[in-house]
Amino acid sequence: KMAILFDLNIKIKTPLHIGDDDSRKWSAFSDYVLKDNYVCFIDQKKLDALFEHDERLMEDYIQMIRRSRGKSSGIFSLEVFLKRNNIPVSKVLSAQKIAVEGNLQGAEIHPFISSNGKRFIPGSTIKGIIRNALALDYVVQNPGIKDRILRYLGTAKKIESFHKFEQEIFGESAN
Repeated sequence: KMAILFDLNIKIKTPLHIGDDDSRKWSAFSDYVLKDNYVCFIDQKKLDALFEHDERLMEDYIQMIRRSRGKSSGIFSLEVFLKRNNIPVSKVLSAQKIAVEGNLQGAEIHPFISSNGKRFIPGSTIKGIIRNALALDYVVQNPGIKDRILRYLGTAKKIESFHKFEQEIFGESAN
Protein backbone atom coordinates (compact mmCIF):
# COMPACT_ATOMS: atom_id res chain seq x y z
CA LYS A 1 0.00 0.00 0.00
CA MET A 2 1.16 3.50 -0.75
CA ALA A 3 0.40 6.41 1.59
CA ILE A 4 -0.73 9.64 -0.02
CA LEU A 5 0.01 12.72 2.06
CA PHE A 6 -1.50 16.14 1.55
CA ASP A 7 -2.66 19.09 3.65
CA LEU A 8 -6.34 19.95 3.94
CA ASN A 9 -7.95 23.04 5.36
CA ILE A 10 -11.11 21.90 7.08
CA LYS A 11 -13.78 24.22 8.49
CA ILE A 12 -15.16 22.60 11.64
CA LYS A 13 -18.87 23.30 12.22
CA THR A 14 -19.08 21.70 15.66
CA PRO A 15 -16.67 21.43 18.59
CA LEU A 16 -13.93 18.92 17.81
CA HIS A 17 -11.29 17.32 19.97
CA ILE A 18 -9.30 14.30 18.90
CA GLY A 19 -7.13 13.65 21.90
CA ASP A 20 -3.81 12.01 22.22
CA ASP A 21 -3.68 9.04 24.57
CA ASP A 22 -5.56 9.78 27.80
CA SER A 23 -2.49 9.54 29.99
CA ARG A 24 -0.97 12.66 28.45
CA LYS A 25 -2.38 15.87 29.90
CA TRP A 26 -0.80 19.26 30.43
CA SER A 27 -1.11 20.47 34.01
CA ALA A 28 -1.07 24.02 35.39
CA PHE A 29 0.90 22.53 38.30
CA SER A 30 4.03 21.93 36.26
CA ASP A 31 3.57 22.01 32.48
CA TYR A 32 2.43 25.49 31.48
CA VAL A 33 1.49 29.04 32.45
CA LEU A 34 -1.01 31.30 30.71
CA LYS A 35 0.49 34.53 29.43
CA ASP A 36 -0.90 37.10 26.97
CA ASN A 37 -3.37 34.65 25.32
CA TYR A 38 -0.71 31.93 25.04
CA VAL A 39 -0.13 28.64 26.78
CA CYS A 40 3.58 28.97 27.55
CA PHE A 41 5.27 25.68 28.34
CA ILE A 42 7.63 25.09 31.22
CA ASP A 43 11.11 23.78 30.53
CA GLN A 44 11.17 20.89 33.03
CA LYS A 45 14.97 20.91 33.27
CA LYS A 46 14.94 24.58 34.28
CA LEU A 47 12.21 23.97 36.86
CA ASP A 48 14.05 20.94 38.25
CA ALA A 49 17.24 23.00 38.52
CA LEU A 50 15.41 25.58 40.67
CA PHE A 51 14.24 22.88 43.05
CA GLU A 52 17.65 21.19 43.20
CA HIS A 53 19.22 24.41 44.44
CA ASP A 54 16.54 25.21 47.03
CA GLU A 55 14.97 22.37 49.03
CA ARG A 56 12.65 24.80 50.84
CA LEU A 57 11.26 25.95 47.50
CA MET A 58 10.48 22.36 46.56
CA GLU A 59 8.69 21.77 49.89
CA ASP A 60 6.62 24.96 49.45
CA TYR A 61 5.73 23.88 45.91
CA ILE A 62 4.52 20.46 47.06
CA GLN A 63 2.50 21.99 49.94
CA MET A 64 0.77 24.50 47.63
CA ILE A 65 -0.21 21.73 45.22
CA ARG A 66 -1.55 19.60 48.09
CA ARG A 67 -3.61 22.51 49.46
CA SER A 68 -5.15 23.26 46.05
CA ARG A 69 -6.09 19.65 45.13
CA GLY A 70 -9.85 19.11 45.03
CA LYS A 71 -10.72 22.81 45.38
CA SER A 72 -13.03 24.28 42.78
CA SER A 73 -11.64 27.78 43.31
CA GLY A 74 -8.12 28.96 43.86
CA ILE A 75 -6.53 26.40 41.55
CA PHE A 76 -2.76 26.34 41.98
CA SER A 77 -0.86 28.54 39.58
CA LEU A 78 2.82 27.92 38.98
CA GLU A 79 3.14 31.55 37.87
CA VAL A 80 1.74 32.86 41.18
CA PHE A 81 3.95 30.43 43.11
CA LEU A 82 7.08 31.68 41.32
CA LYS A 83 6.11 35.35 41.83
CA ARG A 84 5.56 34.74 45.57
CA ASN A 85 9.12 33.42 45.68
CA ASN A 86 10.55 36.34 43.63
CA ILE A 87 11.41 34.11 40.68
CA PRO A 88 10.63 35.48 37.20
CA VAL A 89 8.48 33.07 35.19
CA SER A 90 10.77 33.62 32.23
CA LYS A 91 13.44 31.71 34.18
CA VAL A 92 11.57 28.41 33.65
CA LEU A 93 9.81 28.93 30.30
CA SER A 94 10.70 27.03 27.16
CA ALA A 95 10.45 28.63 23.73
CA GLN A 96 7.34 26.57 22.93
CA LYS A 97 3.96 28.30 23.19
CA ILE A 98 0.50 27.91 21.71
CA ALA A 99 -2.03 30.69 21.06
CA VAL A 100 -5.30 30.38 23.01
CA GLU A 101 -8.64 31.71 21.81
CA GLY A 102 -11.35 32.28 24.38
CA ASN A 103 -11.28 31.51 28.07
CA LEU A 104 -9.20 28.54 29.13
CA GLN A 105 -10.86 26.87 32.11
CA GLY A 106 -9.48 24.17 34.36
CA ALA A 107 -6.10 23.02 35.45
CA GLU A 108 -5.54 20.37 32.77
CA ILE A 109 -5.32 20.62 29.01
CA HIS A 110 -5.99 17.51 26.96
CA PRO A 111 -3.82 17.94 23.89
CA PHE A 112 -4.99 17.31 20.34
CA ILE A 113 -3.29 14.37 18.67
CA SER A 114 -0.13 15.48 16.88
CA SER A 115 3.07 14.28 15.31
CA ASN A 116 6.24 16.37 15.38
CA GLY A 117 4.18 19.26 16.73
CA LYS A 118 1.68 19.19 13.84
CA ARG A 119 -1.93 18.37 14.70
CA PHE A 120 -3.72 15.89 12.48
CA ILE A 121 -6.97 13.99 12.12
CA PRO A 122 -6.24 10.25 11.95
CA GLY A 123 -7.31 8.39 8.83
CA SER A 124 -9.52 6.12 10.94
CA THR A 125 -11.45 9.18 12.13
CA ILE A 126 -11.89 10.48 8.60
CA LYS A 127 -12.99 6.99 7.50
CA GLY A 128 -15.52 6.95 10.36
CA ILE A 129 -16.92 10.32 9.35
CA ILE A 130 -17.32 9.19 5.74
CA ARG A 131 -18.92 5.87 6.82
CA ASN A 132 -21.38 7.75 9.05
CA ALA A 133 -22.32 10.12 6.21
CA LEU A 134 -22.81 7.20 3.80
CA ALA A 135 -24.84 5.22 6.37
CA LEU A 136 -27.07 8.23 7.09
CA ASP A 137 -27.64 8.78 3.37
CA TYR A 138 -28.53 5.09 2.95
CA VAL A 139 -30.99 5.19 5.85
CA VAL A 140 -32.60 8.38 4.49
CA GLN A 141 -32.93 6.77 1.03
CA ASN A 142 -34.20 3.46 2.50
CA PRO A 143 -36.47 4.29 5.46
CA GLY A 144 -37.31 0.63 6.11
CA ILE A 145 -33.83 -0.08 7.46
CA LYS A 146 -34.27 2.59 10.15
CA ASP A 147 -37.29 0.78 11.56
CA ARG A 148 -35.48 -2.58 11.43
CA ILE A 149 -32.44 -1.12 13.21
CA LEU A 150 -34.60 0.47 15.91
CA ARG A 151 -36.48 -2.83 16.45
CA TYR A 152 -33.16 -4.66 16.62
CA LEU A 153 -31.73 -2.20 19.16
CA GLY A 154 -34.87 -2.65 21.26
CA THR A 155 -34.01 -6.32 21.71
CA ALA A 156 -31.26 -7.71 23.94
CA LYS A 157 -29.16 -9.09 21.04
CA LYS A 158 -25.41 -8.64 21.05
CA ILE A 159 -23.98 -5.64 19.20
CA GLU A 160 -21.62 -7.95 17.28
CA SER A 161 -24.53 -9.20 15.18
CA PHE A 162 -25.18 -5.59 14.10
CA HIS A 163 -22.76 -6.57 11.33
CA LYS A 164 -25.69 -7.65 9.13
CA PHE A 165 -26.86 -4.02 8.91
CA GLU A 166 -23.34 -2.87 8.05
CA GLN A 167 -23.26 -5.46 5.25
CA GLU A 168 -26.59 -4.22 3.94
CA ILE A 169 -25.34 -0.63 3.86
CA PHE A 170 -21.73 -1.14 2.77
CA GLY A 171 -21.82 -4.46 0.95
CA GLU A 172 -20.52 -7.95 1.72
CA SER A 173 -17.15 -6.66 2.93
CA ALA A 174 -18.44 -4.05 5.41
CA ASN A 175 -14.93 -2.83 6.17
